[in-house]
Amino acid sequence: MFVELLEIFGKIFLMIGYGYLLYKKKVIQEPMKACLTTLLMKVVVPISILSAANHEFSRQKAEGMLFSAVAITLYYVISLVLVSALSGRLGLEERKRKALINLAVFANVGFIGFPLAEELFGADGTMGTVIYNMIYQLFFFSYGVYLYSGRKEFHLSDMLKNVVTLACLGTVILFLSPFRFPAFVQSAMSSVGGMMVPVSMILIGCEIAKADFRKVITDRWGYLVSFFRLVAAPLVIFLILKAVGAKGPYAANFLVISGLPSASLNVIMAQEHRCEPEFAASAVTQSMVWMVATAPVVVMLAQRL
Repeated sequence: MFVELLEIFGKIFLMIGYGYLLYKKKVIQEPMKACLTTLLMKVVVPISILSAANHEFSRQKAEGMLFSAVAITLYYVISLVLVSALSGRLGLEERKRKALINLAVFANVGFIGFPLAEELFGADGTMGTVIYNMIYQLFFFSYGVYLYSGRKEFHLSDMLKNVVTLACLGTVILFLSPFRFPAFVQSAMSSVGGMMVPVSMILIGCEIAKADFRKVITDRWGYLVSFFRLVAAPLVIFLILKAVGAKGPYAANFLVISGLPSASLNVIMAQEHRCEPEFAASAVTQSMVWMVATAPVVVMLAQRL
């Protein structure tokens, strides 16, 4: 298993390296990067998610999805309470405190989570991440947006504007129904979905290449975000999962996704509501860079479940 993990992460790091070099050599520039991101998030990822629904229904998968829903909900409730309490003792200005809470709690489920889950756990990983993404969207577009904006109303339309969320809802409905795609449709969807990992990793390489490392390295609060996201959260979750005897691909996938960098949606929302956008961008980039070192360790822990 250790050799297989080395091969998987060797492949991932090479693809990130391709992206880094392509951006530095200006083969990929901002307009092309924006187009690739749109293609990934509005076409490739949704199709890859929907293709996971074509697997045969089983009680084991249904129980795994239920486990994911309960575990992820508890994670968000507990982590939001704990991080909110801890951040109140840091002496931060209110806007920065609110941004820090969101950055520390919400992981990059869509852009990084789906490709990594697919690569590591196949269809089970995708289905577990489908549940994770739906609950993530629910908490982020309610409490997360409230922190950034002060707006107390929750608008369901905010979630439903997201194509990935719609694909997740569709996948759950299809999986629970007797309908399955014909073989040629599934084959075409799998081919398109196969672009998800390479395109997303190349785009991560581009993000790392354009980062101002002086700002990233000197952002001390960014280190706190990275520590919580990449070290504290997965370590505590691992110990809890071991203590309760949780096993299998859904438990392992929950651990891996919970140890990913801060969600890039934080940057968008911080900019929109003028709530520490520079800090959000720096923290997201820093956590993405450190992920290169922490992700293999988290995956090795996940293999023990």
